[in-house]
Amino acid sequence: MPSKAQPKVFCLSVRTHKLSVMITTPQEEAISKLKEEVLSALTALYLHGDRVSQVPTAKTVDDFELCRAMKEKGKATGDYELLDVSGRVKDNLVSWDSVYIRFRDESGELQPVEVEVPVLVEDDEEELVPVASSSKGKRKAPE
Repeated sequence: MPSKAQPKVFCLSVRTHKLSVMITTPQEEAISKLKEEVLSALTALYLHGDRVSQVPTAKTVDDFELCRAMKEKGKATGDYELLDVSGRVKDNLVSWDSVYIRFRDESGELQPVEVEVPVLVEDDEEELVPVASSSKGKRKAPE
């Protein structure tokens, strides 16, 4: 079966700390243009007073780098790879990928990725278990 063709416009989730910003970008776009879009989104948040605590202020595209999570067998390893600004989006990412921000400190050193991933199921909550049905096509209401 042939692989599914990628869309012409990618939807990307740009994440840092407790902040996630959805950005759409053409797959042929340069990573450097994507950085400009991220800076524009961050600047808009700062101007509207929606600044998320702990997120450093970025004034130029040189104040941060974009990276992607390294994966092994489909699972994130906790390591991140910087995206080459001279590359294109389609060569580094696929649609619906998460892109992470690494900010620079006052001395210009890259800080580690800081992102808080929300918990989807709390430990004390029971997961819903499907109820087995004896008759095909019908479901029994949970007791």
